[in-house]
Amino acid sequence: MSDERSEGLQGGEGDPSPENLLDSFDQAIGSLPPGDPVRRELLQLRPQILDQQETMVEARRMIEKLEEVVKKVTSPANRIGT
Repeated sequence: MSDERSEGLQGGEGDPSPENLLDSFDQAIGSLPPGDPVRRELLQLRPQILDQQETMVEARRMIEKLEEVVKKVTSPANRIGT
């Protein structure tokens, strides 16, 4: 992955971070009246969204680790005195 892509994954301006997405989702739920059937459906979806966000954060960490390994493996060897 290029440096530009990995910078984009770290959450630049305008990129919703997992916390911001869930906060926005919670605000949307909170804006609905308590008896609204849509609110109940959204509350049922929230745990699934949370799980997917956690999976995405973990995947980003693994991608960053793999990028570091690839960079080390593909860098030229330090051959002093040859």
